[in-house]
Amino acid sequence: MKKRILLICLLCLISGCSAKNTEKENETLEALKLDVVKKDNCENKVSEYYEYNNRKVYFVCLNEVKLVEKPQTLSYYFNQTSNSFEDKIKAIKAGLKEENELNDGGTKIYKSENMTLIECHRVDTNKTNTDIYIGDENLEFNESFCSNK
Repeated sequence: MKKRILLICLLCLISGCSAKNTEKENETLEALKLDVVKKDNCENKVSEYYEYNNRKVYFVCLNEVKLVEKPQTLSYYFNQTSNSFEDKIKAIKAGLKEENELNDGGTKIYKSENMTLIECHRVDTNKTNTDIYIGDENLEFNESFCSNK
């Protein structure tokens, strides 16, 4: 009986510690402050910027996105930091406000005073598009975004 109680206490202690570690990891994920460099005379031109595991990041009417705190571009941040790609995207979204979720499978639109991020989650037949579109604060969702080509 004593062994069972000791084992239960040990399991509770171990599972409690792992939950605390997860909370600490989430706390250290800081929101990135980003600055966008707009293209002149752009008519919603979309250009592929970065790709990771078949997940593409597109710029819409932007030349570059830079980190405010560090003299780094977004592509440098994607390539050089140790966090996973998903954690990097979470850090970007943490600095934005979720404005809308579409009824296409879960595409979300995030905005700040100078930037819009559209995170696709469009489900068509057997494919799910999870690409990301980044533009200035005026970017609006376009039906050509998030399409499964």
